[in-house]
Amino acid sequence: MIGNSALTLDDEIDITVNGQLLKDTKGPWEILTRKKVNRDRIITNDLKAYRHILEMINTQLENNEPSNNIKTTRRVKYKAVITKLLPATKRGSVEAALKQYWVTY
Repeated sequence: MIGNSALTLDDEIDITVNGQLLKDTKGPWEILTRKKVNRDRIITNDLKAYRHILEMINTQLENNEPSNNIKTTRRVKYKAVITKLLPATKRGSVEAALKQYWVTY
């Protein structure tokens, strides 16, 4: 399980996420399983596949809910990879993410 989604890996390094098969996922598997990602092993298509996985499982969103904002953390992978792939929130802007912390009257 990652977030609230089932994720499996077969012998061919294909990942199945919530019943959807993703082929040739050695690079995305590297990103998913490592705290510090070795950038020499990752190509552009791996990042696209990883982004697709993030969007499918919503693990980067608060409470894993599609309508919530992107989580923030100081972890290395988040800063080096996730913020580059998903720079804005699901609501469409960084401003929307900041407004959630403002007290409304």
